[in-house]
Amino acid sequence: MNKIQLLKKFLVIFFTSLLLTGCNTGVPPITKAGKHYIRIDSTIAFSQELEKTIEPYRKKIKSKMNRVIGHSDIDMLKGRPESYLTNFVGDIILHEGIEIAKDRKLPVPVMSIINTKGLRSPIKKGPVTVESIYRLMPFENKLVIMRLNGKEMQELFDHMADFGGESMSGATFGIKDNKPVNIKINGKPFNPAKTYTIVVPDYISHGGDRYYMLKDIDDRYNTGVLIRSAIIHGIEELTKQNKHITSTLDKRVYHVN
Repeated sequence: MNKIQLLKKFLVIFFTSLLLTGCNTGVPPITKAGKHYIRIDSTIAFSQELEKTIEPYRKKIKSKMNRVIGHSDIDMLKGRPESYLTNFVGDIILHEGIEIAKDRKLPVPVMSIINTKGLRSPIKKGPVTVESIYRLMPFENKLVIMRLNGKEMQELFDHMADFGGESMSGATFGIKDNKPVNIKINGKPFNPAKTYTIVVPDYISHGGDRYYMLKDIDDRYNTGVLIRSAIIHGIEELTKQNKHITSTLDKRVYHVN
């Protein structure tokens, strides 16, 4: 049973038990439009029976979440136009996207983009646990590999520049007057006549965070791989190589005066 299945089972047991014991809490039910609700707040008394039911699942979840998968040499916070956290996540997702593509014989991405808003917690210096990555990426977003023509890529960079930068890897560009300048992909000047392959979350591939230029692109491959799982796997691979987690500020996105 994976962590998500275990968590779902935990919640089902918790709320089922609460519903079964709710009538003994002294808390009046809430009814609205024919529906029945149980108020969940500090007025609900402690239930030893409920605690006994939940405790085994709580221990299993804690055991999985507290597992150390790596070690970070620095505190990584997110920021724009670039930051230690956004660069690290962009790099690890590009690496994982390339490996997935090669394994499945898909077009190999040259660039990754992760919406910075979706990174919800820093990675702190010291031991990095599974829970750390769940806090970083709490959503069930999955990786999508897409092929974009030059016009679509230009719109993509326009949007990232208007955002003030984004978590990404495989490209560099400057921002001047909210517009992208000096765009380079894989170290080479952007060529509007070329087609490029990128790896992104399914959330922005469907137009989330105003990435509208992506939502109607048909040339896409849904990998089914959770972004969170890809990050965990990437960190575990670093650990197997006796490498710590680290990041640099390399001006992949920068402001031009």
